[in-house]
Amino acid sequence: MSRVDGCVSGAEAAAEYHLMLARARRGLGAYDRAQASLDTARALSDERDLADTLARVHQEQAELHAARGEFAAAFAAHKVFFAAYSSLHSRQREAHARTRQAMLETTEARQEAERFREQARRDPLTGLRNRRYVDEELPALIDTDPALTVALVDVDHFKRINDGLSHDAGDQVLILVAKLLETELAAVSPAGFVARMGGEEFLMVLPGTAVEQAAGRLDAIRAAVGGYNWTDVTRGLPVTVSIGVAGLAEATVATQPALLSTADRRLYAAKHGGRDRVVWSARRAGRSRSFRDAPAA
Repeated sequence: MSRVDGCVSGAEAAAEYHLMLARARRGLGAYDRAQASLDTARALSDERDLADTLARVHQEQAELHAARGEFAAAFAAHKVFFAAYSSLHSRQREAHARTRQAMLETTEARQEAERFREQARRDPLTGLRNRRYVDEELPALIDTDPALTVALVDVDHFKRINDGLSHDAGDQVLILVAKLLETELAAVSPAGFVARMGGEEFLMVLPGTAVEQAAGRLDAIRAAVGGYNWTDVTRGLPVTVSIGVAGLAEATVATQPALLSTADRRLYAAKHGGRDRVVWSARRAGRSRSFRDAPAA
């Protein structure tokens, strides 16, 4: 405690002591000595701006006047007490209101910051997670989940849709593909997530899922995209996706770049193997396995 704080605390204790002494002396009928104690309490309260104690000094002054039979003075002292009491509680209410407002503003600022952070981690077109979110979350999964599998998904012949119809049609395709990927993945891997990596490319993350098991689930998702009724959006043009899969268990280097690079190579193989397919490791060097197709190099 600082010297100044000690003086304030001591003065407050002294003021309270003399106020209590004045009440005791009034009760004993020692009115002059009660007034002397009350005057000391008032002086100390004024000196240190002890508003709460001072209000009770005024109240005791009214009681002392009434005990002496000085009713006009008692009434005047009571009015002073009431004014001081009202002012004190008004200041307290204002202080509480300021405290509540500060707390509210702090909470709102924190919530607003979180909203901005969430917006920065979302793709504005599809509402999916974006590359920033992937860069924040995927390394931790790689460090803690040896059964992690990821898949890069690319919309086949998207340029034909985007340029041949319109950019608006292309956007609608991306939005619907994103919704299908997210909905289908939630059904087979509730802990997973889908992110838009840019353009027509998406990333699907399947925690705790061996690559062989993930490949089967991803092929069902591929089929769901191809089987969707795209007529109203693409005027009859089909929409399919190619998928390249990589499992952490097969990785020689457990890093995000290495894992995504493997998935990207297999996506390339899926594209050049005829599209609308899933390519994943067959655990043989230089070989990969594709759904809808015989194993391809």
